[in-house]
Amino acid sequence: MVWGELDRRVKAKGPTSAKHLWELLQDCWKSISGDDLLKLIERMPRVYILYKQPSINDENGLVYLYMDESTGGWVPAHNPIDDQKSALAQTLLPLFQHFTNETINFGYILYNDQPPEPFKTASSSFGHSKGLVMMDQETGIWLSHSTPHFPGFDITGFWPNSGYANGQTFICGTYKYSAFRNIAVQLQYIHVYSFDAYIPEYFYPELQCVVDKGCYPKKTPWDRQLNMTSLGGHSFISYAKYSRYHDGTWGWNL
Repeated sequence: MVWGELDRRVKAKGPTSAKHLWELLQDCWKSISGDDLLKLIERMPRVYILYKQPSINDENGLVYLYMDESTGGWVPAHNPIDDQKSALAQTLLPLFQHFTNETINFGYILYNDQPPEPFKTASSSFGHSKGLVMMDQETGIWLSHSTPHFPGFDITGFWPNSGYANGQTFICGTYKYSAFRNIAVQLQYIHVYSFDAYIPEYFYPELQCVVDKGCYPKKTPWDRQLNMTSLGGHSFISYAKYSRYHDGTWGWNL
């Protein structure tokens, strides 16, 4: 039923741009399950980048630029960053749906060295890193960002008050579930501070190890390079380093 309705709306709109897909997701999400939401997000842009502009000249710090493979570069967003229709809010829908309905076959890790209340700020032993992963056993999302106290735990208050003044960046990629074993190892090298998570016991144990905070490099090498491919076939290189790695990232690659 969900797929039929989605296909009907796509055909009615004609050639489907990223903007149209976000609109379709916003139209449909309230009536479908968490599992279907994740499947719906599989039809979203495989990789996108957001840049939220800082508050300048008394502006409210809500304007953001969006880019994916369909936009041909940066484009202004139609909604403010804290709007429920924003690309960022729509990406988080499976997470919020899980909080409400305890979606089965769904796992997530929220990490932030400056987490939202009531969680405590991470000690200096953890990496200065912020992001989240969420997945089922078919596909998942890795969202890396720069925003303190993000995200909130429902769509009406997902954007923090501390996120308006400064510029913020978000990089989101969609990957096969099989990629998340290696993604988890990258997070271990970074030694991320997981402040909230749920990983089913039958998911990759490397993910639960990130949640437990006890998995990080105990011997050299202190750095790790991961070649990644998104669902859309885009190739990336992820660089991760533990705190005992003392060379600069650029020096490492020259």
